Amino acid sequence: MHADGAIAVRFVLLSALLIAAGFFSQSARAEGTALSLLNTVEVSSETITLSDLLPAAASESLRNAGYSILLGRSPQPGSIRVLTASDLRDRIPQSFRSGDPGMVVPAAVLVRRTCPVLDRAGISQRIFHFLHEQEWLTSTSSGKEDILWPRELCNSGDSLQPVRARWDGLQGLVQITLRPQGIRPANDVLLAVKLPATRFERAAIPQLAQSREVSRKPAALLVRNGERATLVLDSGPVHLSAPIICLQAGRMHQVIRVRAVGSPTVSQAEVIAQGKLRPRTSFGEK
Repeated sequence: MHADGAIAVRFVLLSALLIAAGFFSQSARAEGTALSLLNTVEVSSETITLSDLLPAAASESLRNAGYSILLGRSPQPGSIRVLTASDLRDRIPQSFRSGDPGMVVPAAVLVRRTCPVLDRAGISQRIFHFLHEQEWLTSTSSGKEDILWPRELCNSGDSLQPVRARWDGLQGLVQITLRPQGIRPANDVLLAVKLPATRFERAAIPQLAQSREVSRKPAALLVRNGERATLVLDSGPVHLSAPIICLQAGRMHQVIRVRAVGSPTVSQAEVIAQGKLRPRTSFGEK
């Protein structure tokens, strides 16, 4: 079974067990008036807020207020985190739980983080630029070559950089190793690319026949995890800058997580120079 399938099955089974066991705390209020927090949710952002746990019946004002109540970090994409009733009571202010209409806190909440949309076009572009740099290909255009995408890949692709390539003459494939760049150690991703013979540089063919492997040395880090940097925005005559904290290390053109100084809100920014980044999404976006 693929990794994503196993996680999905586990998520469903755990959800069913919670429902079957009736894991809800008792409330002094009548059941008809209190809001029962959801016991299984899916999130896509870096953090879990109270709004993520509110049912559809929650008022707009309560949902907006819930965005400011941080319940913890989200699990890794494709993974699950369990928040216990004790966790929730410690992090949800008493005024929210006992106010009108009040809240019923479940004994546990399963939080699953969805996989981001894979940037296949961006990954393809980086792969073909890499092969062109190694003088294997005649151009950097991706054409209609067939990249064999693994089904279990749970990554937006922003952090994946090609670091190694090997020609598999038996299968007629180029094996590409991509490595996630960031603060957490992660496994390499292996992709296979089918290429017609006309795409290869003639001088590279004898080397490919010997199953030559090429590697790229990683570019220098321009920002580091935990260090301050500057977020710059240039739009015509307008030049704005603001201090930020980097939540990941980053190389040139790598997209990393950052936050404004004095703010818990996490956003994404692209590294453009030593200690400088430009916004990838609007600050404050959830």
